[in-house]
Amino acid sequence: MESVAAALPDALAPLLARYGANGAHVAALVVAWDAIAGPDLAARTRPRRLALPKSGGILTLETDPGFAPEVQHREPEIVARINAHMGYECVARLRILQVSAESAKSPQRL
Repeated sequence: MESVAAALPDALAPLLARYGANGAHVAALVVAWDAIAGPDLAARTRPRRLALPKSGGILTLETDPGFAPEVQHREPEIVARINAHMGYECVARLRILQVSAESAKSPQRL
């Protein structure tokens, strides 16, 4: 039987490939996204990637093209909700990634 420590890199590989080195942060956001964003935003958005440079985190948020202006307008509210949930200033701004409606609704969450 393989130890957990030996199996961990293989188990985490898909997460890291999809969400980058900060996959655990994104996973925490994905799991709690409905509560963080609220039902209206959660139904039309999805966290995709989190970059954590020294100057503040940048969360890539997927949404359909028609809803992107609403997300942009509500960015300060979304960032505040994320940081309140995480317990620290994790995200400074959003990067909005417009994807097809079918792609945004697909259940590719963790």
